[in-house]
Amino acid sequence: MGAFIENILLAAASLNIGTQFINASLETQKDRDKLREMFSIPNTHEPICLLRAGYFDSSPDDSVRLEPARFVHYEEFGTKGK
Repeated sequence: MGAFIENILLAAASLNIGTQFINASLETQKDRDKLREMFSIPNTHEPICLLRAGYFDSSPDDSVRLEPARFVHYEEFGTKGK
């Protein structure tokens, strides 16, 4: 299943469609039953993940994302303590 989902994500990216993999809402049987009810999924099918998809916003001026320089660190192996 993982490769199948990955191919969906890659295909969406090639079409400039953003996606988000969601798994937390399927942790319990109660959650899966609620999802079945919401989307009329028969009991013969087992929901394994949710994917949210949509086109990217063309105006990133109001983005809440941090600049990578604030949290990305480049280190070299074996330089600890120098």
